[in-house]
Parts: sequence; structure tokens; C-alpha cells
Amino acid sequence: MEQLTFEKIKALIGERKPTANKGDNGRALIIAGSELMSGAALMCAAAALRAGVGTLKAIVPNGARQAFYSVPECMCIAFGGEKWNELDESFIAPYIAEASTICVGPGMGKDSGVENTVRLALAARMARLTGLSTAYIKENQAEVAAKYAEQWGCTVLLKSYRSVIACHDGRIALNTNGNSGLAKGGSGDVLSGITLAMLSQGLDTFGAACAGAYTLGASAEEAMALLKERMLMARDVTDAVEQTVNKLFE
Repeated sequence: MEQLTFEKIKALIGERKPTANKGDNGRALIIAGSELMSGAALMCAAAALRAGVGTLKAIVPNGARQAFYSVPECMCIAFGGEKWNELDESFIAPYIAEASTICVGPGMGKDSGVENTVRLALAARMARLTGLSTAYIKENQAEVAAKYAEQWGCTVLLKSYRSVIACHDGRIALNTNGNSGLAKGGSGDVLSGITLAMLSQGLDTFGAACAGAYTLGASAEEAMALLKERMLMARDVTDAVEQTVNKLFE
């Protein structure tokens, strides 16, 4: 199993072209949020922007729209309802068609309206997706990630104090950086945003997941320069993404 390092991620990302325009760095779309968890969608968006996405739009329920006033770089579109089962396919279709990458799920919640809209995409925990026990997954992290990556035909990022990234083509990697400050609500939303940005900038799904996991951990370590692990919040990690990405692009 390959272990991720700064040098490997730096080589994977490559240099940003000085002649690039916003379209070259991706047109990303986030479909996320709810009235009670608008912050999750907001952190995902902020992390994507810090990690270098070209343009970003977010589709959210009415109740989550106001939170996005603090991130003017993200175009926020409220679909006119409060529950996800009120979303009309004809409304969302044009935004999906123009997007190069899409992130679905942060902060959508678990009500019946969500389940009826995007059942699998919302499952944040591998146990909910597979029916396996959490204990089994923790004990067999690499095996589980590899099995379901192949079965689902995708890349699986199985997040824990160390994260395993497995691709359906057999590639598998381990990320060990970070700290216990990431064991708080919101870190997964930040990870989603970073990974979305990396995917938008041309990495394949495996590369984007590797870069996302490494950048999240490195950003938590950067944030530790100012704060203790116990004090660390997801927004602090988001703020530190800028320093991490800057080093990777040096």
C-alpha cells in the first residue's frame, strides 16, 4: 500500500499554469445543506475555494441560503423549498449539465426527503452504505475500502485517524498525517470541498481523493501552529488550507 507524502502529492498536483483562466480550473457544483446544517455546505464551499477551484455554485434549500452571504465567491442558488424532496429535476438539470464536477451531501441531513432524492450519495458513514458494523470496518479498513471500490466501480476514501483511499482499478493508498483536532464535526465537509477542488483541476478520482486527504491532514497540522488540538475547529482547518496549497504549488 502506497503511503502519501508531501513530495508525492506535490508531484501529483503539478504546477498551476500562469495562463490558466477560471474555466481551466473547473466549474464545480455543490448540492448540499439544510436549515439546521447550512454550515456544513458553507465549509465545503469555502474549502473548495481555498483549494483552487475555478468557479463554484451551490444549490441549497431556502433555509440555508443566508449562510452563503459570507462567501460571495460562491454563487448560491436556493431552489425554493425547505426539504430536498421539493427539488424539481427541471430546476437542477441545467446546473448539473454545465458543471465539470459535483459534490452532493454535506449537511443535507437524514430526513425522508433526502432519502427519496439521493439515497446512496448521502451516506456519510461506510457502515450505512454497506451494512457492515463500524467495528469490523475499523479493523479491516483497507480490505473494506478496496472491496467496495471494486464493487461500486469508484474511488472510496475511508476516513479515520488514518485514511485509506482505494480505486476500482486496484490502486490503494494510506494517509497518516493530521491530528486529533480533525475528530470534530465539519472536518468531513472540509475534506469534501478540498477533494472537489482537486477533481475540478484535472486530477482523476483517485488522485483527487489522495490530494484531498493529505491536504486536510496537512492543514490541520498548519492550524496547530496557532491553536491546540482541543481548540481546533473545522473553520481553522479551512483557513489553513491556503498555506498548505501554497506550499504544494511552490
